[in-house]
Amino acid sequence: MFKLRAEPLLAFLIFALVMLGAAGQSWIWYTNAAPICQVQIAEVDHPSTVQVNQTLSISTHLMITCSPINQNVVARVDVISNETGQTITSNSTGIGVIEVNNPPYIKIVNATVLNAVRAPSEGVNWRLQIHAWVFAGTSVIASVTRLILVQVVEPQVTSTTSTELTQNSTTPSSTLTNFGFVGLIGLVVALALLSSLMILMRQRKQKSATAKTVGRLQVEQPKSAEAVSDAATTDSFSTGYLELDSLLGGGLPYGYAILLVSPPCDERDLLFRKIIESSLSLGNSVFFISRDLGKSQDLARKYASNFYVLTTQADKIAPSLNNISKISSVLNLNDLNISFNSALDATPNPSKRKILIIDLLSDVLLEHKALTTRKWLDDFIARRKSEGFTILATLNPLISSAQENQTIIDLFDGVLDIYEKELQGRSRRVLIVKKMYERKYMEAELVLDKDKLF
Repeated sequence: MFKLRAEPLLAFLIFALVMLGAAGQSWIWYTNAAPICQVQIAEVDHPSTVQVNQTLSISTHLMITCSPINQNVVARVDVISNETGQTITSNSTGIGVIEVNNPPYIKIVNATVLNAVRAPSEGVNWRLQIHAWVFAGTSVIASVTRLILVQVVEPQVTSTTSTELTQNSTTPSSTLTNFGFVGLIGLVVALALLSSLMILMRQRKQKSATAKTVGRLQVEQPKSAEAVSDAATTDSFSTGYLELDSLLGGGLPYGYAILLVSPPCDERDLLFRKIIESSLSLGNSVFFISRDLGKSQDLARKYASNFYVLTTQADKIAPSLNNISKISSVLNLNDLNISFNSALDATPNPSKRKILIIDLLSDVLLEHKALTTRKWLDDFIARRKSEGFTILATLNPLISSAQENQTIIDLFDGVLDIYEKELQGRSRRVLIVKKMYERKYMEAELVLDKDKLF
């Protein structure tokens, strides 16, 4: 019988083990080596023309190609003035750890970063650098730059020009008499031709979409902005936070019931203060209902005019504050409704548009559970809407189950969510719009900046 010789077989096994070890060492070196990463700006959505001092949204769509990265990856976009070199605004979005299990061990990630900037106060061809960065931990692993052009125009340029032309063409009655009827008709025709020529020239300028190259930076004539326009509309009001206004397509809509789902944090409280200040500056009356003694007293002192605090702790606050009213505790919801209506009736001349901020919803849910809270809240929201209120409420998602929270969330027209996220090695608060009934909004994460909220 044929027998295998031991020596060749042993040599083959040793060779196979050596090769396997080398392959393992190569894989360990590959996964621990510095990550290979490239970033490209696939597209920049922005309006081609804006008016002076208008806020515009810039959506930068990135295509990131990377090898496996065990660290947290973050994409950041800076908007920089091309004339001064100063950074106007900056925003980032988290990508997370990049895991690739199959050859060629490269992954393509698409990310969108939203920035909001305010246009200059005078008409100009505004050149902006879009500088995109990719971070692994705190280290920059890729970057790219693109130049965009936005035309900033004075408001009502066309009508103003037409008025000036008409005024400059006006002559004394004696001169018109000398021209006669034929001369008057000729003057009108000349003005019409001149106005048509100016409109035609402006349209040709705006339709020009030729891409140019300046040095190594690409100048992109903007496409029609498919992103949500952030121009403030008559049926919405500003939150006082430009980046959030851009996310919402102009601001918070009047007449809506909007829920902010957030654990207690500085960013949530600062955002509510921004909304209060913005509402008061627009002439709206603001009603704040809460059982928090410190917060109620602080806000009542800070906003003395057209701001009304309704709190269960009113008897513990200095009587010198005449914008505070007592309401019943959350233990009895019927008494709470009655006391709220009484306090509302006693309010002197509230404005037509009223904002109601509910800061005790979590307390009601904790006391009465989901079913009773839902029945009360459904009726409460309907009554307040019929009285012309826009409702903003806050809910702490940590004190109840997800199922109970969802029972409450379903009652609201709009839902904003604030949550914690690890970005560039530290924890940040991030906001996202989850729902806004029959309204267009940006589905992007907004990193809340405390410096801008103060």
